[in-house]
Amino acid sequence: MKPKRYVLNHPPTVLLTGASAGIGRATAKLLAGCGYRVFGTSRNPALASQIPGVTFLPLDVQSAASVEACVQSVLDRAGRIDILINNAGAIGPGSASEETDLQSVRALFETNFFGIVQVTNTVLPIMRRQRSGTIINISSVGGLIPAPPFFSFYAATKHALEAYTEGLRYEVRPFHIQVAMVEPGYNSTKIGGTIQPPYYPVQEYARVRCRVIQIDRAGIQYGNPPEKVAQTILRVARQQRPALRNLAGSDSQCIILARRILPHALFERLIEWMFFSWHPADRTDTIPTPQALGLHRFLFHTPTRNRTLRAAIPTAFASLGVIGGIVLFKRSRRS
Repeated sequence: MKPKRYVLNHPPTVLLTGASAGIGRATAKLLAGCGYRVFGTSRNPALASQIPGVTFLPLDVQSAASVEACVQSVLDRAGRIDILINNAGAIGPGSASEETDLQSVRALFETNFFGIVQVTNTVLPIMRRQRSGTIINISSVGGLIPAPPFFSFYAATKHALEAYTEGLRYEVRPFHIQVAMVEPGYNSTKIGGTIQPPYYPVQEYARVRCRVIQIDRAGIQYGNPPEKVAQTILRVARQQRPALRNLAGSDSQCIILARRILPHALFERLIEWMFFSWHPADRTDTIPTPQALGLHRFLFHTPTRNRTLRAAIPTAFASLGVIGGIVLFKRSRRS
């Protein structure tokens, strides 16, 4: 007979990594306000602005000793961990593959992937003993689509996280442990500060790379508020059996819809238009204004605020998919 899942009769205890800013901070504030007992982590918690109801603890996800000490501190104070939210992460190299130092790539994987595995493996024995728990990994729409160009290694870390999370979900389900991902698109946070310049600059890439990084920084600056992602995380945390993938933000929903509907050749053209077709009229070392972005500005902030556009974009993608399918079918018949 399978053991019954433990029913909580107390506020759930949450361990949240990367809680000092951005999505992590918004999530910590929301969960604490909803009655959760939240332990947020930061490399230097003394520098983090305090949040009512949130206890900050030091954590470096790349250090096994730091992870062990943090988890033990939560156990000493709360006696259990009901929800683990792996949120800490960075963007890393904003460069072409041959412009990138492999040591930077390894460091990025240590934070975005191996760090998450390390924290999860430390918490899992606790959840197995409890016969309950929820693990939420903060992935990205980049985990499904390797975009934008010149950020392929960031996407690679998120692709690895997607595969790991899906496999882990099967492994721990017999212990009544739920595993899910939240996949945001662009969000207005300080993560743009973690973008690293090319280590081995190649002049042939310079012009288009600068344009793509400008668009990416604009997407971050004009993106969804992190509170929107926090709401999705709260919804997943409350579900007894959450879906594996949970998109957060209209931009991520639209691009995934396009990936599913459009023929691949047409989708590639869409990505090229999104990131290669814009030509700045002013300096290339500043974040462009929405007006300077022209039609490209709709990729970042307007879909969230404009209901008509939110409805029109899926319709447009569906129409393009049908047209593209017909064209490809006719070409195959001719050949």
